[in-house]
Amino acid sequence: MKKALVFILLLFCCPAFALETEHIKGTILPEVILNRAEDTDYVYISILARTGPANESNSTAGFSALIASMLLSETKNKSAAEMEEVFYRLNGSMNITTTLDYTEIRLITVRKSLDRAMRIIGECLCEPRFSPEALEKNRENAFAGMVREADTPFQQTYDRLRFNIYGTSPYRRSVFGSAGAVKKATPKQLYRFFNENFCPRQLILAVTGNVTAKELKKAVDNSFFRTLPSPERRSLHKYSETIDKSRRAAGVQHADSETYYMMGFLAPAYDEEDRAPMTVISGILGAGKAGRLFRDLRQKHGWGYYTGCRYPQLLRQSHIYIYVSTAIGTPDEARDIILGLTESLKTEPVSREELDRAVEYLITQEEIERQDYAALTHKTAEEALFGESFREKAEKLRKVEPADVMRCANKYFTNYQESVSVPEEK
Repeated sequence: MKKALVFILLLFCCPAFALETEHIKGTILPEVILNRAEDTDYVYISILARTGPANESNSTAGFSALIASMLLSETKNKSAAEMEEVFYRLNGSMNITTTLDYTEIRLITVRKSLDRAMRIIGECLCEPRFSPEALEKNRENAFAGMVREADTPFQQTYDRLRFNIYGTSPYRRSVFGSAGAVKKATPKQLYRFFNENFCPRQLILAVTGNVTAKELKKAVDNSFFRTLPSPERRSLHKYSETIDKSRRAAGVQHADSETYYMMGFLAPAYDEEDRAPMTVISGILGAGKAGRLFRDLRQKHGWGYYTGCRYPQLLRQSHIYIYVSTAIGTPDEARDIILGLTESLKTEPVSREELDRAVEYLITQEEIERQDYAALTHKTAEEALFGESFREKAEKLRKVEPADVMRCANKYFTNYQESVSVPEEK
């Protein structure tokens, strides 16, 4: 009864629940998805290119993020000053981010500016300009990003963990790539990489707003007609790595007062059968104050500023990691507690009540996030990339049984990698 009441409240109080979603056919872009939202005067745009570290080689490591930073700077038709003027007149906001699997342009603007917004995105993606001057400026920004990343204790600890979990997978690299590859990058190399990885066949467009399918199709067709011939969409190379031995990387020091500890295991990719049970396991361990990590580390042992479990959704072989930040406990204590928790999942069946609570927590958190139209638009594009809707994902989570949890815990919670960052010695 309580679950039904919560669902009804979400249905009537959360507008994103009742949106009409349409896949628009017949455009130059292979995937165009519209969430029709009649209760907003804004248009939310997400255009996703299937490129990130996963598509880079050692010689192009960092090219996706470097190109992303340059796309909004200038085009073949507009100088940097003219681009700034265009964005100012759009009365909106635009940014670009790169993740391990993709690069995304996000733009929010008023409804009447849809055509102008799509035209400027189309110009950036169809007629980019990678001048030596812009390359030098953005190269320095990339180096600065590497420094910022290294100075952030949590991110630094996670990057080191990921580097050690994988052997040959490109997921071991930072989104900023390697300093060597970025330093050697030339405009010609960037154009070549751009034409292979940011071409129409690699793009997914999602839009949320009070616009019709006809209006959006027209805006797309008017914005992406100047395109280079597109190579076929790449097939994924599936990595299947193993961790031969559990080990801890040498600790690094930072200026914070806490110790950051992480333990990571290899885990299935997004399209593998075990993805749903492993997602539920991440919820059992890290589902807020009801999660086993919080109850054990915070409530039972009384230490840990924050703790959790994350399982990134990735196109290729993924990983699951458990983290804790503390000024009291030691890395060895954290390791022993976490191993005790993972071992219990391998030997003791999870109760139906705990399993259902973890599943509903995971689904509800995403439902809440999707009520924000910017987040919904991002999620829509991401779902097209992974080939699975939110409802399909939720249905798979609800089908997970206690036996699935125990089977996957025994299969994946084997050898692990540890990463530790500790406070500087005074």
